[in-house]
Amino acid sequence: MERKERRLSRKFNLSGFLQIQFFVLLFAITPVWGKSQFFLIQKPEKLEIRNQFEQKLTPSDFQLLKPYRPLKLISKSELLSDGVTKAMVVELAGKRFYFLLDGNKSPIRKRESGEWIQLDNLESGSGSGYVSRSTSLGSVSPNHKTDNPLPSGTVAEIIASQNGKVLVWIQSLNSTGWIPSKSLSSSSSKSSTENNAVQQAAPDSLQWVTEILSEANQILKSACNKSGQQIVQFSLIPQKGSYLIRVEGSTPDRFERSFESLSRKISLYATAKSVSVEQIESGLRLEWAK
Repeated sequence: MERKERRLSRKFNLSGFLQIQFFVLLFAITPVWGKSQFFLIQKPEKLEIRNQFEQKLTPSDFQLLKPYRPLKLISKSELLSDGVTKAMVVELAGKRFYFLLDGNKSPIRKRESGEWIQLDNLESGSGSGYVSRSTSLGSVSPNHKTDNPLPSGTVAEIIASQNGKVLVWIQSLNSTGWIPSKSLSSSSSKSSTENNAVQQAAPDSLQWVTEILSEANQILKSACNKSGQQIVQFSLIPQKGSYLIRVEGSTPDRFERSFESLSRKISLYATAKSVSVEQIESGLRLEWAK
């Protein structure tokens, strides 16, 4: 009985440690605004990759890693939770992926992964929109030419912007390219049902959220590593007319204070951006004013 009480006490203390560390550090977070670097890889599945939980890729992970789909660079080299393995960290669709590095600090099996296209000094974007006027998908490099026509109404995932152009991923074509920013809109003449099924946020309206979550996830990862617990992460999930922030790898009730702290932090920015923040059973719901 005494041993059981000790185990329960230790578990409670570890959970409390994570909550307190998160609460204290979260309000020291200041979103970093600036330029970002992206990579487009011909055969990313050939690399030695771990997912956001530092585990081998699941089928759903592989589905995200399409040829030449833009990957945002987070860190060129970072130690994983084992304290030994080094990895290059990238972000895709709100999830982090770890490219394991060899002794030369190069991604393992990089040669087998084919062409790498590097895009520098881009303004990160997020969300989805519609092509509001017919255009074509501009090439991202001389060696990777695309000239696919994009009719009005084509759904585009917004990646980044530069000099009046927007870098987009077209899911229907499995292709990346540039389009003029004036050709992209968050609304279209499609039915309201179809409009509600896509993300209505402007290209840069989610950047402040993703920056806060990125920093919060680093705090959680560090705290989990120190306590020996499974790594958990906050994820941003698009829904009809809103976004949901939830914990991946745990349940919200175990991180109730962390969610409260995150909610207050996001609310500070949300008020000035006409965004409502609601704490629900499964996480935090963000809704943009229409």
